[in-house]
Amino acid sequence: GVHRERRLGERRVVGPARGRGGGPGPPRGQRRTPGSDARQGRRDRVRRRPGEGVVVPRRPHRDGAVRWRHRGERRVRRTDVRRTPRVGVDAEERGVAPGSVRVGDHVPRRDGVDEQGPAWRDTGRGADARPARAEDARADIHRDARGERRAAGRRPVAEGDRMLVPPERDRHRPDGADLRAYGGKSAQVNILGALADGLYSNMSDVLDADSDLIETLLNQDDSNERVNLGMSIAARALSSASTPPTNQVQVAQELTGANETARINLLSELVLAVGFQRHRFVQRQQAGDVAVCRCLARTAARVLVGARGSLRTSPDDLLDLLFKAASHPSIYVSGIAIEALADCAAENPNLATRLLPVLQGKAIIQTPLLDDVGSLEDYINFRQRVLAIGFQGCYSGCEGFYLRSCASAIDEFCSASLSPQLPFQLEAALVCMISVSNKATKTSDKQALVSQLDKMVSALVANDFKTTSHPVVMASLCRFICKYAKCLTWCATSVYEAACELTLQVFQRDLAEYDTRWRVITQTSPLSLASDALKSLLCRNPDIFQSPDALSALERTWNLPYQTQKIPIEDRETLCSGLAVVIQSLPSDSQETSFTALAKPVLSCVAVLTKNIDEMTTGVDSILIRIGNEIRLLAKLVDVFHKSNREPVVVLVQRTWPAVVHISKAHFATNETLANSVGQYLLASLSLYRSEEDISLLRDIASLVKELMAAVADAKSSASLIPLLKFAGQLVKAKQLTNGAEDVTKEVVIATFESLRSGMDELVLATCTYDFLNALAKNSPALLLGLSNGDLVRSSIVDARRSLGAKETDVIRCSSNFLNSLAKSVVSSQQSQAVDAVKQNLASDVTMFTIELTCAGLAPRGGLADLTNLLLTILDVLRWSEIEHAVLAAMGSGKFQLGDEVTRVTITSLRDSTESACVSSNLSEMIDCLWAMHQQSETDGTIAGEELVQDFLQKYSSKHSDT
Repeated sequence: GVHRERRLGERRVVGPARGRGGGPGPPRGQRRTPGSDARQGRRDRVRRRPGEGVVVPRRPHRDGAVRWRHRGERRVRRTDVRRTPRVGVDAEERGVAPGSVRVGDHVPRRDGVDEQGPAWRDTGRGADARPARAEDARADIHRDARGERRAAGRRPVAEGDRMLVPPERDRHRPDGADLRAYGGKSAQVNILGALADGLYSNMSDVLDADSDLIETLLNQDDSNERVNLGMSIAARALSSASTPPTNQVQVAQELTGANETARINLLSELVLAVGFQRHRFVQRQQAGDVAVCRCLARTAARVLVGARGSLRTSPDDLLDLLFKAASHPSIYVSGIAIEALADCAAENPNLATRLLPVLQGKAIIQTPLLDDVGSLEDYINFRQRVLAIGFQGCYSGCEGFYLRSCASAIDEFCSASLSPQLPFQLEAALVCMISVSNKATKTSDKQALVSQLDKMVSALVANDFKTTSHPVVMASLCRFICKYAKCLTWCATSVYEAACELTLQVFQRDLAEYDTRWRVITQTSPLSLASDALKSLLCRNPDIFQSPDALSALERTWNLPYQTQKIPIEDRETLCSGLAVVIQSLPSDSQETSFTALAKPVLSCVAVLTKNIDEMTTGVDSILIRIGNEIRLLAKLVDVFHKSNREPVVVLVQRTWPAVVHISKAHFATNETLANSVGQYLLASLSLYRSEEDISLLRDIASLVKELMAAVADAKSSASLIPLLKFAGQLVKAKQLTNGAEDVTKEVVIATFESLRSGMDELVLATCTYDFLNALAKNSPALLLGLSNGDLVRSSIVDARRSLGAKETDVIRCSSNFLNSLAKSVVSSQQSQAVDAVKQNLASDVTMFTIELTCAGLAPRGGLADLTNLLLTILDVLRWSEIEHAVLAAMGSGKFQLGDEVTRVTITSLRDSTESACVSSNLSEMIDCLWAMHQQSETDGTIAGEELVQDFLQKYSSKHSDT
């Protein structure tokens, strides 16, 4: 009942009548009487206020299409709602300069008033307009066909225009639906207009829906592009024929041209529409609206990637928006833009040159992040993944500029006055070089890279650790040297020596300030990174370290753990590998001296600690760990030097053997670290055995192993038995063992079986146990079959058969490999009694269980391949008469759920595979199909994919139609 005065120039609007041909009719369940529609129309004319109604053009559209009224529908006058000027056409009619108004530009109303009636909503979009409800926002995107502001062929509405949206009762119509179902003509939805409207929403749900729709359009566009490519190929093929069908060629060319034009027009419209959002992006960023900024960045990124290389309009506005997004403080906004820009920068040098400074600024760790470990971890992940992609794209686009920029930044930061932010700026410059190391080291322009590396290393050396002493900088410095160690060999010798000196100085630095914050950033200790870098330098050019000064510097670094610096054992092993390369490159008369100097501090430490531990009552565990680390280092020395310097290595083992035996007998079963280190030492010592002259060494090693196994069995220490099982397996595999070592091997194998039967945790030992049995079955089947008249092998088969049904994939793999090797070994064995027992076990329980696991789909996917190989081996080495009973029992156990026909085909295939190797080659594929079909099983035991069953029968039953 509220009267509203019409504005100046506004026409009266009358709502449509609800006659027989128009409108959806009365609500469901309401009785419809003759004349009710007409009476309802009269009431609408009286009660509806100005501004309510459906906007219908009074004159034909520009394309000549006339909007006909439905039968029974009254003429509706339209309000004076301004149309969006069409670029180049409408603009001239309205007196607007062509090109001054584009899709998405703000066209304000003349009256500047924003009012709306109670039934029809005015959906004008201001810069900060926000829909009242979520369903209203969704209606802006999913607008019904009758609610479109213009008919097909019109431009999207601009900001400031007003669009009338139908009330709730009319929103059930699908987008783009054929209006004949409602008594009207078919209509088209202006998708571009809907997209342009949606971009002005301040709700993330609306913008996400807008982005999804754009992505769908562009994905369809990619599909059309592939169709165009196929058409163009067909056209070329037809035109090159001897009698080309000209009609087909012409049709193909026309379709290709039309599709390409439509694709470019669509992309150009999207680029313009999204590019106009750049100013709004700044407004929403200043307002702290991260969600809207993220959605706009996502939309712009998708449009840029889709429109790359196929635009007729300039994407400057779109790029401007993406660069604003790349500089956004939120990593979730900037990451989207950086990935899109990096994808295009690889092919555009100008874009790469513009993007690189932005990425370099983003790579600097800001001080506020250091107090928030969670945010710091997120940022480091962002830098390692997203920024690395951006750096690689920039390097591909402007390789020379990239190297010069990084060299200039490193030189500037190394010579600048010290400030709290300076170490992080230098670290970011090093990260820029680390991120592109894989591409840079493979460059064809070596001279350009060498000249810039020379400047970088010189600047770092000149800094004299004023800035580079920071733990974060040292970590990145070592990474940088390790990544470019190969390229540093192309530089002058002085540059290579300077890089080595920088790495050695890292070992001398005090890392007391290396706390949790720096660990989050570096993720690896600077000492560990320095060990990797020094090893790379030593291995790349060992000749440069043959001078007395260089050897002295390396010796001081090696002795640091025995003085002040705490270097982890893993890093000392890495360093040992690098030093071994240097010592082996020395003249032969100097190698033994250098090796003795390298081993001397280790021998002294082991001797002192072994002597002191007998007198200690507290703190024994920490000393045992330290002894274990030193024994592990001895094993590394033996492993890397035994081939080139065997004699000094033998002397080393002889000198350390009494201490190792003493400490092992006392504490092997109680300390896991010591047990693993001693196991490595025994494996390394085994490599010294070469002939019968070394039999005494082998006997000493075997004697110690047997004593340790007995001690472990008494202590029931499963973890301590694992390294001994690995040694026993390696002893069985050793090819250099001669006839004199067979007795020693047999004694160790028997001791191993006895320790396994002592009641320890089988699950912990399962993998190592079956690896040992597999090695025994492969290399010494006679020894395995002959132990205890075959009782040991029979019990092992029973245990392995049970392990086939384990949940752990590693256990299934190891037990399957053991049974597979055992099945193959019985063919060549001469021990008939033991072989018969093995065959009987394999033909009964093992065969039946393996078929259930594979053909009935009970095995996990990870263990299916190993179990299939086992089944194929059984079918190959055994006759059908030996396994027929087990096969029929497995197929009839109720676990096979594919029906009688599939059961018949499967049994026939298994039978034929025992007789023909040709059939066996196809059996693996059939087992995969059976396993996959059983994964379709429903809860009631039936198979959901009946079509799969029919396809299986059609494929495999034809091969056995004679049965």
